[in-house]
Amino acid sequence: MKAAGVAIAEVMDFSVEQSADTEEDTSKGDDWRSYKTTFKTWSGEVTCRYDPTDSTGQQALAVGEVVALLLYPVNATAGSPQLSGNAIITTIGIESPLEGLCSRSFSFQGNGALTEGTAT
Repeated sequence: MKAAGVAIAEVMDFSVEQSADTEEDTSKGDDWRSYKTTFKTWSGEVTCRYDPTDSTGQQALAVGEVVALLLYPVNATAGSPQLSGNAIITTIGIESPLEGLCSRSFSFQGNGALTEGTAT
C-alpha cells in the first residue's frame, strides 16, 4: 500500500468496499418494483503493525487529509492487480493488546472514482 506515493510500513491487511446507491423508479401499473443506480462510493480500512519510526508513512497520515492511495491486493510487482484513487483519512486508531504486537488502523472514504488496474 502506498499513500501519496510513499509505502506504508508493516501493512498486515486491508479491505475495500464499493457500493452503489439506488433510487426506485417504479411506475403505476408495474407489477414489480424497479430501481436505477445513482451514485457510487468506496471506502476501506488498513491495519498495520504499529511502527513509530515510519515517519513518511504511518506517522505522516492525519485525520481529514486527502491522499492518493495505491492498494495492491496481491503484491506491488509489475503486472499485479492494483486499486487506486483519492481518499480522505477518516479515523486513525492504535490497538495495544495485553499479548502480541501493537497495531495501527486507518479508515478512509473514497473521494471520487476507484480505479482497478495493474501495478507498474
